[in-house]
This record gives sequence, C-alpha cells and structure tokens, in this order.
Amino acid sequence: MVLMVLLENKAENRAANIKLLAMALREATHEDDKIAAATTLGLWALESEEAAAQIADSPPGVILPLAVMLTDGSDVAKNEAAIALGNLAVNSEQRIRKIVNAGALYPLVKLLYQGSMDAKGSAARALGDLATGGDLWRAQIVNAGALQPLVRLIREGSQAAKQQAAEALEGLASCEQHCAQIADAGALKPLVRLLNEGSADAKEYAARLLGLLAFDSDQRSAQIVDAGALKPLVMLLKEGSMDVKKHASRALGRLALNSNQRSEQIVNAGALGPLVSLVKMGSEDAKEEAAQALRSLAANSEEIKAQVIKAGVPKALLKAVKAAAVSSSIKSNKDVSDTPDAAAAADAAAAELLAEEESAKVCAPSSPNYRPTSHLWFPAHLLLSLCASQITVIYVLICRQGRLRPRQRRLERRRPKR
Repeated sequence: MVLMVLLENKAENRAANIKLLAMALREATHEDDKIAAATTLGLWALESEEAAAQIADSPPGVILPLAVMLTDGSDVAKNEAAIALGNLAVNSEQRIRKIVNAGALYPLVKLLYQGSMDAKGSAARALGDLATGGDLWRAQIVNAGALQPLVRLIREGSQAAKQQAAEALEGLASCEQHCAQIADAGALKPLVRLLNEGSADAKEYAARLLGLLAFDSDQRSAQIVDAGALKPLVMLLKEGSMDVKKHASRALGRLALNSNQRSEQIVNAGALGPLVSLVKMGSEDAKEEAAQALRSLAANSEEIKAQVIKAGVPKALLKAVKAAAVSSSIKSNKDVSDTPDAAAAADAAAAELLAEEESAKVCAPSSPNYRPTSHLWFPAHLLLSLCASQITVIYVLICRQGRLRPRQRRLERRRPKR
C-alpha cells in the first residue's frame, strides 16, 4: 500500500508525501485510504510547527477535505478528521482561521450531538484547540451551540470524553458572558462530580474550569459551593499532583473572595492546613496560588488571619521574599513576629502609611486568566496583609518587579541608604 511506504519514508521527502496524502484525501476510492491519510497527517502535524504549517499550506490542500470527512465519512473517518483538524489548529491563529473558513465548525459541533463516543471526544478536543485562537473564535464556537453538548458530554461521556469536554469548556470560559452561559448550561454539578470521580487529568481541568467560573461572581461562587465542590477541592489539595494542587488552590481562593461565609466553609472543609503546607513546600506556582487563597481567606476573618499567622506562614513568606530580595541585590535586616498582637500593631502602622500612600493598592486583575509577572506578587501581598511591618521590604521587591505605580517607585528612591 502506497500510504504505508509514505509512513516509512516521510522524513526523507515530507513535502512530496504531504501532497500525495492530500490527493488521497480528495481522490481515494476506498475510505480506508482516506482514513490512513487523515491519521498520518494528524500525527505529522504534532511533530513540529514547521510540519503543521507545511501540511496546512501544501497544495492541493488538506483542510477542506478533512472538513468534508466530518460530515460524509464513517464514524472512524469523522473521528480521525476531527483529530487531524484539532492537531493542525494547535498554536496557530492562521490555521484556525483556515479551518473555520473551510466550514469545519458546525460539523464539529454536530459530532458532539451525533458522533460515536470517540468522535465526540475528538470533536470536543478540536473545539478546545480552535478556542485557543482568541475571543473571535470562542464566540463563534459558543454561537454554534457547543456549550450544551459539551456539558452533556461531561455528564454522560466516557472518562476520556469527559476530560476533553472539560478542557474545551475551560478554553471557552474567557469572559464573563461565556462563564455565565456555561453555568446556565448546567455545568456546575457535573464538574463537581468530575472532581470526585474523574481521572487525574479530568480532575485538574474540572478544578481549572471551576476557578474560572468562580472569578468575580458571587452568585456562581455560591452555586459552586452549594454543588458540593469544597470537599473534593480540599481532597485535591491533599492528594493531587503539584499542578492539581495549584489549580485547586486557585479555585478555593476565588470562592473565598469577599465572602466571610464561604471562607468559613472552606476552612471548615479542612483547606487551611494543606494551603499552609503548600505555601511552605510547594512549587513556585503552587506557592503563589496558595498564598492568594490564604490572603482571600484571611481578608474575610480576623480569626482565620490569626490561624494563618499561628501556622507560621509569615516566616515562610518572609524567607521567600528575602531570598528574592537578595537575588535582586535588595538588602533588609527586618525581622518578623508571628504573634497576633505584633501583627495587629503592624497592621495599624500599615493603615497609617497606606492612608498617605493611596497608590500602594495594586489595581485588581480584571480577567480570570490574569497572571502577575512575578511569582512573589501574591505571597508578598499576603505577607503585607499579615505582618505590615514588612511593608518597606515588600514595596521595594514589587517595585523591582514592575508591579506598582510610578508614585511607589518614587517612594523607593526616597528611602535612605543603609
């Protein structure tokens, strides 16, 4: 079979082989040949950006016949076409545009309704890859009717399909409108069930998506808590991989934001100990998310704040801040006390300084996908809220990272030399 020869010799003459595979997609009389061509092209597209671009640009073209296979082929052919199109879409807005312009979007959504389980999962993943192209394509995917079947797939699909659907929805949850539509489509309870019963990867995507849905929405945060998300999120803090712990911390921090009731529920669910451990011993990313979660919890309750201080978090944070200060050639001999009384006195001093320096408040992030440029941005601000006697050290550190306004930079320049 010609296609088997191509598989053996693809590295030697890839351009010519891609052209032959494209011709097979268009002209082969046996569907098995078309399926083999789609499978091969999909695998090659993942090898490198250069290979994917070569496939997409090669005459007589592969994207249009792959889009046609989504509607005219067997279940196996539709599945392989969806996989190939998703692989071609990775990391390229230009190729995403070509795929959508070839008419692949609605057939992919239709597969979510009518395809085999494998095809549904592949279609979900392809839509998630298309969503990486930006808000324009996300809006088109939502308008094409993808949300309801994706939620249904999380509820009723295979383990692999559930993960792929959660991944796709996470890619679509880029703005308040889409987050509201995903919640209204009934995603919250299936996502919480996925936290309990899904594979490790599925649990991670469920935690990531719940964190996005909780962002800046008191109503959705309350619904997520009512759906029973706290216990499985805390369990992920204890038993998940470091990446899973990071996303569980982010979700819990956003659920706690501006709510004393939810903060108390999170603490009662057993989150405080694992979050403190993560601040002390997690990866840089996990420390950052755990610090933000603790900051949200402590901001809503003096009792929680005292527990965080008693657990030794200020000393752990100060150690990290001082290490960064040394690496930035910033020297400090400040000490920190971990007693609630000392922290309260420091808070009073900070309040006076903050009244004089109103620009000390960093602008609140406006996007659920916002991430600060410095890993110490959240830990430093948690330390600031717990032990404000360290305010000068933190100001200097964050100014060096470029996160504060010009007036704060002037404050740094006015500091006397030591």
